[in-house]
Amino acid sequence: MNTKTSLFAAAGLGLLVSLQASTLVVGYSGTGYVSANQPLGGAGTAFDSGVPISPAAGYTGPTFYGAVATSDSSAAPISDWAIFNDLFFANIPLTSDWIGIATGSTMAGADKHHYGLVFFKQEDFSDFSTLPGGVRLSADTKLSFRVRRTGGNPSFVRFVIETDAGFFASSSTELSSGQANGVELVALADPTSTNWFTYDPATSISVVGGASNPDLTNVIGMGIWFDNVRAGSAMSGMGFYVTDIQLTAIPEPSTYAALFGLLAIGFVLVRRRVWA
Repeated sequence: MNTKTSLFAAAGLGLLVSLQASTLVVGYSGTGYVSANQPLGGAGTAFDSGVPISPAAGYTGPTFYGAVATSDSSAAPISDWAIFNDLFFANIPLTSDWIGIATGSTMAGADKHHYGLVFFKQEDFSDFSTLPGGVRLSADTKLSFRVRRTGGNPSFVRFVIETDAGFFASSSTELSSGQANGVELVALADPTSTNWFTYDPATSISVVGGASNPDLTNVIGMGIWFDNVRAGSAMSGMGFYVTDIQLTAIPEPSTYAALFGLLAIGFVLVRRRVWA
C-alpha cells in the first residue's frame, strides 16, 4: 500500500476511534449570571419540552426545560424557579451557579414531597447539536451532577432520558442523610447497568412507571429528577439545587456509518490518484 494511502487510512481509523470515546454533551457550571425568579404559582408547573426555561440576558449555559410539583399545594406551594449565583440561601453561600428550585413556607402535618425535573434536549447538546439523531449511552459513558438541598429529610434523585420511544427514569438514589445544606456528588458511571422505568413528565412529574428496557443508542434528551421530602415539619424554605452537570455520551451508530462511508470514498479517491 502506498505511504499516502496508509496515512489516510490510519488517520481515518484514528478519527473513528476518537469519536467512539465518551464526550461531554451537556455541561452546566459557572455561567456567571443570575436570572430573575420565575414565579409559578399554586402547586407548580407542568413539564413542556417545547417551552424552555428563559434565564435573564447574559446567561451562557445550555438551554434547559423543567417542571416542579408538590404533593400538598396548600401546605407547601412552589414559590419560584430561578438560577442562583453567589447568593446566600438559608445562610448557605452559593459560590457558583446553581439551578435552584425553591418552595414557599410549609405547615406542620403530613409529609410533603417537592418534585422537580431539569431537562436538556438533543438540540441543546453542546458538542453534537448537528447530529441527525441523538447520542448513545454505553458502559463507557457517565452521568453526574452535584446537588445541594436545604432542609428536608430523605431526598431521592433519578436520571431521566428521552428516546424515540418516550421518557425513562433510572433507579432511584437516596441522598446521604448527613448532606442536607451540604454538597453531594451524584453519579451514574454505567447507564447500561441501572434499572430503567417508564416515565411521562407531561402527565405527572411525580409518578414513575414500571420497569422498562429502553434502547440507549439514540438518546435525544437527558435530565435530572428529584423528590425532596419534608416530613411533617413547619420549617420553611425547602429547596433543591443542582450544578456541575456532566452528561457524557458518544455519537449514535448511524453517525459512525456516515463517517465510515466518507472515509471509504476518500480512500478510493486517494488510491485512484496513486495508481493513475
